[in-house]
Amino acid sequence: MRHSEEKARDGFVRHGEHEPLYQVSEVAELLRVSKQTVYRAISDGELPAVRIRSRKLVPKSAVTAVLQRATTASETSPNMFGLEDAPAPTTKSVTK
Repeated sequence: MRHSEEKARDGFVRHGEHEPLYQVSEVAELLRVSKQTVYRAISDGELPAVRIRSRKLVPKSAVTAVLQRATTASETSPNMFGLEDAPAPTTKSVTK
């Protein structure tokens, strides 16, 4: 065991302070988007997340980075998460 690690009474190894993690609902509230938008961003790789069983948790630094990019990015940017260029929206005409 390294010097920086301590074994707690419960048997788990502690590695010091860990970064806070947000639930998807908390991220959606902070970014003022729907939970589905957050799930899509995670699924598309635009927003990193930690999966613990069926729960997805987003590191605080990822949310902070999104907020910082949103405040410095152009308002015309199609990708609010700013990690990659989003393809231009396409429309399909449906004829019956």
